[in-house]
Amino acid sequence: MIPSSIGRERILTNPKTGKKFADTVIREEIHIPADGEEPYDYPLGSYVFGAWLEESKKSRNKFLISFPYWRNGRFAGQYTIRAEVSVVKSLFKQMQRKGWFKKKDWS
Repeated sequence: MIPSSIGRERILTNPKTGKKFADTVIREEIHIPADGEEPYDYPLGSYVFGAWLEESKKSRNKFLISFPYWRNGRFAGQYTIRAEVSVVKSLFKQMQRKGWFKKKDWS
């Protein structure tokens, strides 16, 4: 079971100054597979994938989506995309248009 991150602040580091600051707050989250289901087994371990809907602390109602993942029950990082909701929607529309979700053996 992956612990909830809802309400947690995402702390980033300014690369120029090294100063840490609270950038967003996690408002919603999704885990695949869901709690109670078996994690995905791969040669390097068992994985759970997720998505976080994060709200900017500076600009209320501005949201980002991050894609974290856990390996063997521990947070292992996030995929490099951390983008505004409109960017993620555009990516998925392009994937649909190109038929990515209809490819044989893809679920």
